Amino acid sequence: MKRESSVQSVQYESDIIQITVGYNNFKEALVEEIFNELTRQGIDVDSGVEKNIDGENSKISFSIAKEAFPEALRVLEATKASLGFSFADFEVGLAKITILGTETISMPDVTSSIFTRLEKEEILVKTASGSDDQISVVVAQEDMMKAANALYDELNISV
Repeated sequence: MKRESSVQSVQYESDIIQITVGYNNFKEALVEEIFNELTRQGIDVDSGVEKNIDGENSKISFSIAKEAFPEALRVLEATKASLGFSFADFEVGLAKITILGTETISMPDVTSSIFTRLEKEEILVKTASGSDDQISVVVAQEDMMKAANALYDELNISV
């Protein structure tokens, strides 16, 4: 069912890399400092962070642009001991779809329809993040256009 919404556009970005940082003890983790250090080095970290806190397997995931990957690895390796994480892993071949609008994230029907439609299209969402005016999802690069087109349709946005 199509409806009018506060959504204004759907944007997409290819060549995203998702980095996952793991901790032996999440209580001692300096998560904010990882993002601060990457930012100080000029690396734009996606504002979305997936946290998986499960005792000894605690980890966070965030995405960066492909061009920033070598520098991000250098920064992470150089700060590993001081920032308290035990490993950093990465996944390539991803894309980010961003839905922009007014108070988008605070409208449960918009958020729900985004995830419902992507599930219906059998598109796996790797991570998701949001703010008052946008929702971003990371998907496989091969699903980028399928996801974008499905969301244009679902949210009744003209291309």
